[in-house]
Amino acid sequence: MRDLIGDISVEQIKSQATTKIAAEWTFFMTNSYEPLTSYLRLCQIPYMIDNVVNIINGIKNKEDPKVLIESCHPLGYIEELKQLAQMDNTDYSLIYYTVITDCPLSK
Repeated sequence: MRDLIGDISVEQIKSQATTKIAAEWTFFMTNSYEPLTSYLRLCQIPYMIDNVVNIINGIKNKEDPKVLIESCHPLGYIEELKQLAQMDNTDYSLIYYTVITDCPLSK
């Protein structure tokens, strides 16, 4: 918050708070033991699903992949989203197959 200059908007506060909670969540996950780690991972699944759906909708609407990645919620971010956002394919069955087989959501 100290880096922000001028008037602070609600969107800036929301963005900073989301980034902070994602960093704290990651720290908590990396320092936890089973079964807590699995439970925390399960709590992230709704965010992962939302991110995947947003990426697929963005691909269908021909949106910029960089903007799609930036709009993802940090709690649901997975590395496979970058690959998914780069797909410029009208064969949506391939995109869904990629999500079903390659993403952590498939496990």
